[in-house]
Formats: sequence, structure tokens, C-alpha cells
Amino acid sequence: MLTSWTDTALASHFGLVEVAAVGLSGLSFFALFAFANGIGTSVLSLTSALRESAPKARVMEAFCVAVILAAILAPVMVLVSLWALPSLVQILSEDTRVQEALLVYLPPLIVSLLFYYGNAGIRGLMLAYKRPDVTMQVSLSMQLVNFLLSLAFAFGLGPFPELGFYGVALATLVSYVFGFGFYLLRLFLLMREHGLALCVPKLGYAFYVLKKILFAGVYQAQYALGFLAGIWIVGRIGTVELAVYQLLTQGMLLPIYLCNAFTTLMISQCAAAQERGDYPEVRAVGLQLMRLCLAIVAGYSLLATLLYPSLLRLSLPEAANYAALVFAVSLAPMLFPLQSLSTLANALLQGMQAYERVWLVSTICQWLVYLPLAFLFALVFKFGLLAVLVVEGSYRLLQSAVQLLGWRARLRAGENGSGQVMIRGGEDRKASAA
Repeated sequence: MLTSWTDTALASHFGLVEVAAVGLSGLSFFALFAFANGIGTSVLSLTSALRESAPKARVMEAFCVAVILAAILAPVMVLVSLWALPSLVQILSEDTRVQEALLVYLPPLIVSLLFYYGNAGIRGLMLAYKRPDVTMQVSLSMQLVNFLLSLAFAFGLGPFPELGFYGVALATLVSYVFGFGFYLLRLFLLMREHGLALCVPKLGYAFYVLKKILFAGVYQAQYALGFLAGIWIVGRIGTVELAVYQLLTQGMLLPIYLCNAFTTLMISQCAAAQERGDYPEVRAVGLQLMRLCLAIVAGYSLLATLLYPSLLRLSLPEAANYAALVFAVSLAPMLFPLQSLSTLANALLQGMQAYERVWLVSTICQWLVYLPLAFLFALVFKFGLLAVLVVEGSYRLLQSAVQLLGWRARLRAGENGSGQVMIRGGEDRKASAA
């Protein structure tokens, strides 16, 4: 989150075009690393469940499958992305100035995927072993490295040459390299503390884990691509609107990352409770965490509603002259609780290993409801940025309702002993009423 804030703040020093380029680059990067988030989520969920019943030799199997997949996938994604970059920037923006800025900023971010994918599985394992302090240490250290090096590289402080806008992206790459090294050290210490060892997964279980990872990863990737498609729609409205939406996106990061912290805890606790067959605990933990997160996000939304217009005038004074944009900026914080609710509803299902449903419902709601309607009302009917925000809120509400109904149905099935699939010792088994 702080990395994005740092890059956006420094980009505003160089101009409106650079701010737009940071927004498009960040979302393109999000689309590329989203699959890694699915890897981390799968490792967290599966490992949290296995720790309840499986021997230590089996607990690491999900992690090892994730490591192998990341080692294969990340280099391929980097090479393909760099090869396709000239075509990608033309798709992202019609503004040639923005295209030039993208060609400067995107390459270091793409290379950093090598290290982001390495971090994902380790982060999931750390959280499964209840070590959020480690992930926090690594994250804060990376933010500090990025902040200091961004200033040094961009403006030529100390012994470093002045690299301008490129220096901001280069600092982000170095921070990911640093974070990967930090995670490797903490992984070694965790394995020594708990007597864990890397292993060659059994073929049958490897395919089971791979299936879960693929559904989780594809869900994350298609969501990120859908978000990027939404940005493409905003970019077609205008460069000023794109810069404003980037500013709004930065404001969304705080509730998003807060929500991610709650979903991490939710997935871990619910997966462990389900493995014990304690469905009342699954229900109680899920609802308690969801209510607490939504209460915090709602408070933040009220504060943001008051502050956003002033922030717009301070950060993008050109955009503040458009009354419609000022109104859209004032409306945007009202979406934060709906965004959080849809994320939390998906996490409740992920904690019950329902990755297939999460992927299917999210894909339908985003790609068959949100994007077509956003395109229609924003570009065809020319209602602009406001239409994108209203349609997004509606799709989030629809998706949340469908997922929560699905979660409730699975809870009832589990409580009635009607066949909820569970994981024990790396094998699927049916829960019985006994």
C-alpha cells in the first residue's frame, strides 16, 4: 500500500501524465501478480487445515507444490510481458504521453514479479503458522527501502544519479528483491523452529493442491484483469478522469489492505475450525470478523467522504475545476464498505475450500454484469466516471448477496453432516454426522 502511495506522490511531482502512468502500471502489475496472491491464499488455507491433523511431513506438501508452480510460472510471465509490452501500452492508453511514461515505469515492475511470486507462498506459510509479525516486518522493511530509494534514485540524492521517473520504478524493484531475501531468512528460521523440511509431494495430493491453487489464482487474476478493464474504460473517458480514478484507487488501498488482513485471519481460522468439524465456530468466527472489519471500513468511509474533495484540490487542481469529478470523488468512499463486503464474502467461502464457487460467481458478476454496464453507461451513454462508480457498487452488492447465500448453505450442509469435503493428512474425506 505504502509503495503505491510513495510512487503516486512522487509521480505527482513530475506531472499529471506520470500519475496516470503509475495508476495504469500499478493495475497492470496487479493483473500480473494476482495469480501469486491465489498461491499464497491456497497455501494459507490448506496448511492451516493440515496443521490440525496431519503429520509435519505432510504439512509442507502444499507449500512445495506452490514453490514449484511459482518457479515455473514467474519467469514465463516476465518474459512474455516484456515481449508484449509495446502492444500493451497502446491498449492501456490512447494518449502518447502516457504510453511513453508507461514504457519507462513498467519494465522494472515486470521484472519484480520474479521475487513477488517467491514471496507469495512463504507469506501464506508464515500466516498459517500464526506469524503475521514476520509478514509485517518484511512489508514495513520493504516500504522503507522503497521510500528511501525512490527519493534517492528520482532526485539523485547521495551517491546515486538522478534517474527521474524511472528511478521511482527501479526503487520498487529493489524493494522486492530485499523482501525476497528477508522472507528466505525467516523461512529458514521457521522450518528449523517447527522441524519442517522441503519435500517432493505425492502425485495425487499434488494434483489436488494444484487444482485449488489454479482456481484461487485464476479467481485473483480474472478479478485483476477485470479491474484493469475498468481502468481502461475510465481511460477512454479522459486522461483527467484517469488521474482522478488513480487518486481514488490510492484511497481505496487502506480499506482493501485492512480487509485483506481480516480475510487472512478469517481463512486461517475458518479452515482450521472446519477441519475439526466445528461448524458453529466457523459461523461465529466468520460473522464476528466480518462485522468488525465492516465497522472500521464504514468509519473510514465517512472520514474519506469529508476529506476527498480537499485532497483532490490539493493533489490535482486541474481536475478540481470539474464539478462532476468533485461529486464523483465525494461519492467514491461510499463504495468502500461494499468492496469490503464482497471480499469478505469470498474469504468465507475460501476458508471452506470453495474456490470453484468463488471463481465462478466473481467471474459472472464482474465480467458479465459490471464491465458491460460500466462500458454502456460511461462511454455509450456518456455518464462518465460517476457511472463507473455506481455500477461498481451495484455489482459488489449483487456478488456479496450471492456468496453469502452460498456460504450459509455450506454451513447448514456441514452442520447436518451432509457431505462437506474436508482435508486430513492430505486426503479428501467426507464429514460424517457422527
